[in-house]
Amino acid sequence: MLKKLAFILIGLIIILLASAVVIPIIFKDDILAFVKKEANKSLNAEVDFGDLELSLFSSFPDLYFELNDIRVNNKSPFDGMTLAEIKNLNLTVDLMSVINGEQIEIVGINIIQPNIDVKVLEDGTANWDIAKPSEEVEEEIKETDDAPAQFEIGLKQFTIQEANINYDDASMNLSTSINNLNYDLKGDFTQSVFEIENLLAIDAISLDFDGIKYLKEVNTSFDAKMKIDLDSSKYTFEENEFVMNALKLKFGGWVLMPEEDIAMDVNFETNSPTFAEILSLVPGVYTADFANIESKGQLGIAGYAKGVFNDNSYPAFGLNMFIEDAMVKYPDVPSAINDIQLTLLVNNPDGELDHTIVEMPKLHFKMGQEPFDMKLFSKTPISDPYIDFMAKGKVDLKRLQEAMPLEELEGLSGLITTNLEAKGNYSTIEQERYEDFKLSGDLGIQNMHYNSKDIGQPVDIVNMLMSFNPKNVTLRNLNMKLGSSDLQMNGSLNNFVAYALADSTLKGSLNMTSTLFNANEWLEESETTEETSNAESTTEDTSSLEVFEVPAGIDFVMNTSMNKILYDNMEITNAKGNLVVKNEKVVMNGVGMKILGGNVLMSGFYSTQTPAEKKNPSFDFDMELLNMDIQKSATTFNTVEKFAPVAKSSEGMFSTKLNIKGNLDNEMMPLYDQITGKGTMQVVDMIIKGFPLTDKIGDKLNYEDIKRFKSDNVNISYEIKDGRIFFDPFKFKAGQMNMEVVGSNGIDETMDYTINTSVPRDKLGSEANQAVSGLLSSIKGGDKIKIGETVDLDIKVGGTVTDPTISLGVKDMANNIKDDIKDQVKEKVDEVKNKVKDEAAKKKAEAEAKARAEAQAKADKIIKDAEAQAAKVRAQGKSTADQIRKEGEANAQKLIKEAGSNPLKKKAAEIAADKLRKEANDKANKTEQEANKQANNIVSTAKQKADALLK
Repeated sequence: MLKKLAFILIGLIIILLASAVVIPIIFKDDILAFVKKEANKSLNAEVDFGDLELSLFSSFPDLYFELNDIRVNNKSPFDGMTLAEIKNLNLTVDLMSVINGEQIEIVGINIIQPNIDVKVLEDGTANWDIAKPSEEVEEEIKETDDAPAQFEIGLKQFTIQEANINYDDASMNLSTSINNLNYDLKGDFTQSVFEIENLLAIDAISLDFDGIKYLKEVNTSFDAKMKIDLDSSKYTFEENEFVMNALKLKFGGWVLMPEEDIAMDVNFETNSPTFAEILSLVPGVYTADFANIESKGQLGIAGYAKGVFNDNSYPAFGLNMFIEDAMVKYPDVPSAINDIQLTLLVNNPDGELDHTIVEMPKLHFKMGQEPFDMKLFSKTPISDPYIDFMAKGKVDLKRLQEAMPLEELEGLSGLITTNLEAKGNYSTIEQERYEDFKLSGDLGIQNMHYNSKDIGQPVDIVNMLMSFNPKNVTLRNLNMKLGSSDLQMNGSLNNFVAYALADSTLKGSLNMTSTLFNANEWLEESETTEETSNAESTTEDTSSLEVFEVPAGIDFVMNTSMNKILYDNMEITNAKGNLVVKNEKVVMNGVGMKILGGNVLMSGFYSTQTPAEKKNPSFDFDMELLNMDIQKSATTFNTVEKFAPVAKSSEGMFSTKLNIKGNLDNEMMPLYDQITGKGTMQVVDMIIKGFPLTDKIGDKLNYEDIKRFKSDNVNISYEIKDGRIFFDPFKFKAGQMNMEVVGSNGIDETMDYTINTSVPRDKLGSEANQAVSGLLSSIKGGDKIKIGETVDLDIKVGGTVTDPTISLGVKDMANNIKDDIKDQVKEKVDEVKNKVKDEAAKKKAEAEAKARAEAQAKADKIIKDAEAQAAKVRAQGKSTADQIRKEGEANAQKLIKEAGSNPLKKKAAEIAADKLRKEANDKANKTEQEANKQANNIVSTAKQKADALLK
C-alpha cells in the first residue's frame, strides 16, 4: 500500500514538473499573438515587441509573463516619432485565469527602463492620445470572431525602474524632463479597503514654462503611506514626506473621487523650516558647494485646499509663506544678500476665484548697503482687479551675480533703480478716470551688461528711463547694444495698467533708430551634424530662421530709421518707414531702403493672426524696386532665382513694380507654389551670357551673337500664379535679331515659351536655309525672285532651364517667304499704277496753278483800283472839310472886328465867334467821316469780288 502511494506521489510530482515546463510552451505563441492583436486593434499606433518569456517556476502557481524590447510608434500626425520604448515589462498572472480564458487576473507589474517621449502640438493634438474611438474599436471587434478579453487587476506590487520621461507641450509653451525615475507601489488591490506604500525617487526634474526655467534638475522623492477605500473612491494621506532638493513638505487630509467631481480636504506644510530649503530650489543653487553656503533665517510654508473641484467650481484654498531674518552668502564671493524678509498670504475662502486675495505686505533685502523694498495687495481679480503696489530701491547687478550663482548669465553688471507706486481698480483705467488711479514713479537702468548662453550675444543697456503715470508709460530714452548692433528708442505706451492687470491691449508709439543692426547674430542655429569618414571629422553648421509670431495684445506704431542692416547675405542701408503692429499683424507703410545698389519702397503686411498663419505666416506687399542689380538679386533672393533663372546668367539693372502675396514655411522661406503676384519690369543694359537656353538657340541657328548679347530698355509685364511666372509678349534685340517672347516658366524649372524673331538671311543655319532654298526651287522663276535680308522664325522652347528643348517653326517661315514673294509682285504693279497717277496729278496741279494765278491777278487789280478810288474819295472829303473850317474861322473874325472897342459888344462877339467855329468844325468832321465810310465800302466791295474769283 505504501509502495503504491509512493508511486502515485512521484507521478503527481512528475506531472507538475512537466506542466511547469510544457504549459508555458503550449500557451506562449497564443499569448504573444493575442497581446499584439489586441493592442494594435485598440490603438492608433504601431505596437511591437521582441521575445516573450513564460514561466511557472519563478511565481508558481502563478504564471510569469515577460515582454522585451517593447516599442510604440506613433502614426500621423506624428509619423516617425516613438512614443515609448520599454526594455522589459513583466507581469505575474493568475495561471487559472489564463487557462479559463474568461478573466485574466494580473497580480504584479514591473516596468524596467521605460523611455517615454510625449509631445503636444499647438492645436492640442497629443501623441499619447492613441486610443481609437470606442465605436471604431467595436466595429473592428464585430469583424472578428474573438470576443474581447476581460482583465481584473489584483495588484500587490507595481514598480517602475530607471524611467526617463520628456514632455513637450507647444500649446502651453511648456516642457518638462524627468530623469531616472524609480517607483515602488505596494498594496493589496484585491481588497476594497487597504493601505498602500509609495516610494518615488527622481534624480532630476526640469520645468520650463513660457521661456522661464522654474525647476532645473531638481532631485525629488515622495515616501508616503495612503489608505484607499475603493468602494467610496476615497484616498487618505497618512505618513508621508515630499522632498524637492532640500525642501521637505508633509501632506495631510483626503481626496474623494466618486465620479467626475473631486472632493478634497488636503493641507501641506514644511517639516523643518529653514531658509536654505527654499533657497535650494533656485536653479543652479543646489550644487556641490551647497553645503558650504552660509545662510540663516526661518522659513514657513503652509497651505490647504478644501471643497469640490469640477468644471464649474473650485475648492477654497490658501497659502501662507514667510521668511524672517534671512541671509545667504556663497563661498568664495565677496557679497551677501542680507536682511531678507518676506510675508506672503493667499486666501480664497469659498472657491469663488473673484474672492481671492493676495497680500505681500513685506519683501525686503539688502545687497551691500542698498535696500530694496516691495509690497503688494490685490483682490477681485476677475470682476474688477484691484492692486496696491510699491517697489523702491536699487539693485546692483554685479553684486547680485557675486551673491548668487547665476549660471545662465555671464559678466552681469549694471544698476537698476526703481521708485514705483500703483493703487486703484482696473475699471478706473478702463473708463479713463485716470485721476482715480494712482500710478507714479520711474524705472531706470544704467550701464547694464549681460550675456546668456541662450542668447549667444552680449547685451548692453547704456541707459534707459521709463516714467509712469495712470494714462501712459513714457520711454524717455533707451540706448542699447546687442552684440555688434546698436539701438535707440523713445516713445510712450498707453493702456499699460489695463495690459498688466487684465490682459488688455498695450498701445504705444515708438521711435527707433540704429546705425547698425546685425540680424545675422540673432539667427537661431539649427542642428549641428558631425560626420566622421576616413578618420577625419567634419562638422556642418547651418542656420535657419523660425517663424516670428507677432505678439498678441500689442497695438504699436513704430517709426524706424536704420542706417545699416546685415541680414543673411544682404547689406541694407538707409532703411526708414512706418510700422504698425496690431492684431498679430505688422503693417508696413512706405518702408524704404537701399539694397544691392538700388532702392526699394514697399507697403503691405506680414500676419500670424490665424492658427494656420502661426505655422505659415501670410504676406501681401506692394513693392517698387528701382535700379537693382540683376545678378546680385538672383543670388540674394530665392524668389528671383526660382521665378527668373535667367537672372543668374545676366548682367545689368532692372526696375519693377509688383504686388506679391502668399505664405511662408516654418523656416520663413516662401511657399513658392502658393505665391501670386502681378507687375511690370524695365530692364536696362542687360547682357546675357552662359544661359543654356540662348546657347542652344545659338547652336540651332548657327548664330553666335545670341549666345552673348546686350539688349537695352526691355519692358516686361508678368503674372505669378500656380507656381509659375507668366510673361506677356515683350520685345528685345539680341545682336541683329529682333525677338518677341511670350510664355512661362515654373519653380520646377520647366519652360514653355514661344519666341518670334527676325533672323538675318546670311546668319541662318543649315536647317533654315535648306527650307528656304527648297521653297524657291518649287516656284517657276523662283531663282529670279529677290528674298528679303531677314526671315521670320517661330522658336518653340520646352524642357527645363538646365536642359531646354528647341524646335523651329519652319512652316511659318515658308509662309513668310511666300508672303514676301507676293509682296514683291504687288510692289511692281503698284509702282506702275503710282507712276500714271503721279503724271495725271502733276498736269492737273499745273492747270490749277495757272488758273489760280490768273484769278489772283484779276483780284489784285480789282482791289488796287478800289483802293485808288477810295483814296480820291478820302482826299476830296478832307479838302471839303478843310474849306468849311476855313470859312467858319473867317466869319468868326468878322464878328469880333465889327464889335469894335465896346467891351460888352466885344464879349458878345467873341461868344458868337466860338459858336461859329464849333458849328463849322462839327460839319467838317461829319463830311470827313462820310468820305472815309464811302472809301471803306469801295474797298470792301472790291475784296468780296476778288475772293469770289479765287474760289
